[in-house]
Formats: sequence, structure tokens, C-alpha cells
Amino acid sequence: MYYDQHVCGARIQELRKSKGYTQEALAEAIDIDAKRISKIERGVISASYNDMILFSEFFGITLDYLIIGKRQDVDALKKRVQDAITQLQEALM
Repeated sequence: MYYDQHVCGARIQELRKSKGYTQEALAEAIDIDAKRISKIERGVISASYNDMILFSEFFGITLDYLIIGKRQDVDALKKRVQDAITQLQEALM
């Protein structure tokens, strides 16, 4: 696993399109220049740490996924947390 700015840019583009945003609309929503988003999506430039955080927060995804494509199984994590809560509640009774 390693960071590839072209793959990361394509991932950002895919997320943007899946939410129905143009580059201009996304740029306005997260206060980044649309030309910068275009360059990031094409892999011409790498997104800054700040850009990554803005994309992550806007799309509701982890930085792991955004940077290297590693998806966490959110449903499995939720189930594990709920199971732990249930066990704690039962232990307190």
C-alpha cells in the first residue's frame, strides 16, 4: 500500500460525481479553488493535508479510504460497538 496521487484524485472524482457535485459546486462547498480540484482529480498535483481533511469531512469518509483506498466495514464496527455496550449493560445489572 502506498499513496498514488492519480488514484487518489480518481477516488475524489468518483466521490464527487456520486454525490452529484460539479467541481465548481464542490469547490464552493469546501472553499477550495475549482482549478485546484481539477488538478487534484487528474493527478497533476497532490492534495494537501488540509485538502484531504476537507474532502474527508465533506464526503463522510475516512482518510484511510481517501488516501490509500482502505475501506473500513462501518457496519461491522457499529455491531462490535453495540455488542460491547450490551455486554457492559448486562455486567452492570
